[in-house]
Amino acid sequence: MVTYLVMNQFKSLLFRSLNWLEKRYYHLNFWPRHIIGILLALFLLAGVIGIGYGCYCGVRACVEFVVRLIDGTRDLLEEEFDDEYCWVSSSHDEFPVPLEKRHPKRVPNFGKDFGFVNDVHLTAAVKLGIEPLYNRQMLQQMKGQLVELKDTRYYQILPLTSSSPYLVPRAADFLTDLGRLMQEYSGTKSRFLISSVLRTQEDVQKLSRVNINAAVNSTHCYGTTFDITYNRFDVHGDTWEGQLKEDLARALYDLQAMGYCYVKYEIKQPCFHVTVRP
Repeated sequence: MVTYLVMNQFKSLLFRSLNWLEKRYYHLNFWPRHIIGILLALFLLAGVIGIGYGCYCGVRACVEFVVRLIDGTRDLLEEEFDDEYCWVSSSHDEFPVPLEKRHPKRVPNFGKDFGFVNDVHLTAAVKLGIEPLYNRQMLQQMKGQLVELKDTRYYQILPLTSSSPYLVPRAADFLTDLGRLMQEYSGTKSRFLISSVLRTQEDVQKLSRVNINAAVNSTHCYGTTFDITYNRFDVHGDTWEGQLKEDLARALYDLQAMGYCYVKYEIKQPCFHVTVRP
């Protein structure tokens, strides 16, 4: 009740004050009245500009906060996959590409430059790889001959349904240098995605039932071959997946030109089919 009476008194005083100002204003002569009107208009304009600028600063501060929050979250995600190698060994194979032999500005012709047929891949796989395994239980007997892959700062292993994440040591090292070279070309921390790795004979038989293009004598059986998707990437930084496909293709082209691998550009299954050479 007291609050209601106080508010009524305040409104009454406010209205009386405004009425008095209005009467005094219109009692002024022509020029003083218009000068005061102009001053009031400028005052109101300054108030609107001030409020607008304050809103702009507030929105900008909120945007900068969100950007810092996203960058911080991205840094945490990158730290989660900070390993450079998927395994630790004193004798890593290296796959250097000299600066004068790099082609960071040339986009390869996918069909022409990556057209090595399965027989070429198979010859290299037989020389470098293991004897094909019948089933996945036999993987436990291959310690020392195979390396189990895990996510690193350069690549990510997708959920595998028809293969297992194992490669011979040389092929595992090749993945690291491939990822490093792709990041150099893209200028980002983006990672490529591996969709298929080692297949056993049982895996090939099951896959052939649903995929008529699955080769019976697959190079995937030797632990030297893997598939990298080219329509999806783990994107970080200012780039896009189409550009990352080109950066990955450049890296593969240069490593293939150095004699480190064979690459087949697959269309029906959107991937680069890569076999590491001995």
